[in-house]
Amino acid sequence: CCVLYVYTPVGGSVVLCIICVYTSRGSVVLCTVCVYTSGGSVVLCIICVYTSRGSVMLCTVCVYTSGGSVVLCIICVYTSRGSVVLCTVCVCTSGGSVVLCTVCVYTSGGSVVLCIICVY
Repeated sequence: CCVLYVYTPVGGSVVLCIICVYTSRGSVVLCTVCVYTSGGSVVLCIICVYTSRGSVMLCTVCVYTSGGSVVLCIICVYTSRGSVVLCTVCVCTSGGSVVLCTVCVYTSGGSVVLCIICVY
């Protein structure tokens, strides 16, 4: 496991946090990268899960307001070879209500085979 924190020089608030978990052989199995405001609110979080061989299986990227509400979330699932097989993108209001969601399914070659778009 590897943890890195970066603090602001005055207030001591975390502005960047990177946490990676490894297998006994040194392969990454989980990595999170979060960016915060000086007040401590999360503004960006990236979480990726890997196979034991280092291929990405799942990645999520979420963007937040300074109040902590999610305004954008992207979740992608991959094959063992790294090809995207599923991606969802959701856009929310600052209050947390979903206003738009898309779900796309891909072939192993990366071609889109299905896309669903929902507007609320």
